[in-house]
Amino acid sequence: MRKICVLSSITFAVLMSSAATGQGMPPGALVNTIDCSLNDGVSMAQAVEWARNLPREEMQPNAEFYRENIIGRSGYKDDYDFSIASYFGSYSQMVATVGGNAALPANRTRPVQRATDLYTCDQATLRIVTSRPIPGGDAFTGPLTLMSTFFCRINDDSNLGDVWEALLAVNDNYADEGESSLVQMISTTFGPVQNRGNGDFVGIAVIPATPEAWGARRDMPRNGFSPFEGVELPMSCNFPSLWLTHAVYRAAAPQ
Repeated sequence: MRKICVLSSITFAVLMSSAATGQGMPPGALVNTIDCSLNDGVSMAQAVEWARNLPREEMQPNAEFYRENIIGRSGYKDDYDFSIASYFGSYSQMVATVGGNAALPANRTRPVQRATDLYTCDQATLRIVTSRPIPGGDAFTGPLTLMSTFFCRINDDSNLGDVWEALLAVNDNYADEGESSLVQMISTTFGPVQNRGNGDFVGIAVIPATPEAWGARRDMPRNGFSPFEGVELPMSCNFPSLWLTHAVYRAAAPQ
């Protein structure tokens, strides 16, 4: 299965981790992501349906999502069709999943259709990020939703903790207006060097519970709401990218 190959390739990086968590921030979830291309003749709907029906008796992440880029990420759709995001609660869980799956007997029963029959993933894009949800957000529990992502450069005189505090304040402004979509602050832990910078970059994901909720949140600033009122932003961000995210597996509480 693809999962065994992907997770086995990150074992050494996980064991060598020395990343620190900033003060005042929760440790967050570890998210293993990789970019993939659909094989000829295969649709996104077929890949999603296969993943949702995949037998899950082996060790699994806490949740897994297939995300297809709709608008914005430069050059992405020239090379890939979607990304896979697998959520873990800790490096220990990630290592246990790798080891548990690797220890299964080679002659175990496998699905008739395998991941490689549907899509091909680029190992060069494999990365691990830390995703910290801003408190108070409504979890995404449905089958799919729209997601906005921002890639931001932290100001020279600021740090990741400053971004966290700013996002808390922005979230409070939205909450005062009754809007409580899930917001995540994302920092790269392991990944391609060109995507890491020097530790001065951060990602932000806004994941409303439904596509309709995404539209309502985006309309708020158009109708006069100022989400940054009273907030000094410690980073500058690009225009957002838009993704359609499919929930294909949740072990327990959604991520």
